[in-house]
Amino acid sequence: MYWIETITSKSAWISSKTTKLCPSTRIQPPNFRQPYEKHYHHEPPSPRFYGLPKLHKQGHPIRPVVSGISSPAHKLAFKLNNVIRDTTGFSPKYGIKNSLDLANKLSAKTFPQDSYLYNLFRHKKSILLNIPG
Repeated sequence: MYWIETITSKSAWISSKTTKLCPSTRIQPPNFRQPYEKHYHHEPPSPRFYGLPKLHKQGHPIRPVVSGISSPAHKLAFKLNNVIRDTTGFSPKYGIKNSLDLANKLSAKTFPQDSYLYNLFRHKKSILLNIPG
């Protein structure tokens, strides 16, 4: 029980720091003008901790994972990431934003007549067979 209380108090501490940071922000880019309440969790749950088996290794050791999606600063970090990308004009060299971006990039290329594009996630069942249930 003590461990859970510690995580909760840390989440509350981070949330209070985020709350204090947002109103005092002097520089607000145009796409950051929404009220600061939208950029942090009011009652944040503790980040989720789980393990994924390493199927490619013998003995299938567990890889610990901490999901930051439910963390107190996740919404703020997500928004700041967008602000920084828009401000700096950063675009990953090999990244694709959405299906329209993919279509534009593929239309600029030439492919052999007998080639085709195959969606790996079309047959989810065949991909997920290796995950232990």
